[in-house]
Amino acid sequence: MSRGRVAENKKKPPRVAVGPEAAPFARSIGENLGRMVRTVLPLTLILGTLFGISFVLWLPLQPNGKLHGLLDLGVSEHSRLTSNAILQPFLRMKRPDWISKSDFDDIAQQGLVAVNHSVFEPDLSRTLMRCYKNSPWVEDVKFVYPRYPAQLSVEIEWRKPVARLDRSTMFVDHDGVVLNPNPGFDAGVTLISGVPCTRVAIGMKLAEKEVHDALGLLAVVSDVVGKLKCPLNVAIVQKEPANTWKVVTDRGPAIEWGYFTDEPPMDEPQTQEKAQLLRRKLSECGDPGRLECIKVYTYQAPVIPRVAEVVEQARPAVVAARHR
Repeated sequence: MSRGRVAENKKKPPRVAVGPEAAPFARSIGENLGRMVRTVLPLTLILGTLFGISFVLWLPLQPNGKLHGLLDLGVSEHSRLTSNAILQPFLRMKRPDWISKSDFDDIAQQGLVAVNHSVFEPDLSRTLMRCYKNSPWVEDVKFVYPRYPAQLSVEIEWRKPVARLDRSTMFVDHDGVVLNPNPGFDAGVTLISGVPCTRVAIGMKLAEKEVHDALGLLAVVSDVVGKLKCPLNVAIVQKEPANTWKVVTDRGPAIEWGYFTDEPPMDEPQTQEKAQLLRRKLSECGDPGRLECIKVYTYQAPVIPRVAEVVEQARPAVVAARHR
């Protein structure tokens, strides 16, 4: 080849790839874009579905079931509590004999703060529980259960007067909370005698230790005499001048208890030992009405039988003492 032809070949410009040689580049771009779409599209569908479900669950929680006045799904009409739905559980509930109808109605109406609220609203149960506990008659609210469609279930543990303080009109429950029962309910309520205390408002708890000691003694003795073949009721729990205690039953013996404390004198049995002594002596006698007195503050627990002609005289005396 001549030098002129070689020089001519060197001067020719390089050829640019066109046509079929450009296809691999475009194909690679399409493949990369397809991979991105295949990854993002399912994720977008999942997020959209979750958002839609969350929105449907959130909407009934709004007071009117509307979103800025633009959207109304009609769901909250079935979940919105009415006054009738709130009062219905108390209409089905048996009113305790010691609670007046007006007090019972006041407790039921405490829940009307939830009118027009959705049963799906967070903390609705706790809000209603706090409202019901405002009443001195409510010891505990076991549960408040709102359920769809617009219904309410309520279960309450009521306070019950178990004793009346001597020379006063204050009735107390087992915790010492002052109550105001229905007139005439005091027929079977124990009288606590010899315990002075200050008057407090209804629903407040008495602070005097002697009152709580009397209530504790009442609970212990009632558990014993109430489980006999011929059950007895405690008529009077009396604090003696020597700081000892005496318990009078309605148709049985008086019980000389001694000191009611976790640390009695060394020659006195513990509280549970006294209860066992009392249970054994009452079981042995057969008819508690034949006994005048049982002294459980000694381990021998002496028993004094009742004189026959005094039996009938003792019963009216106990009834009269209750109504002092």
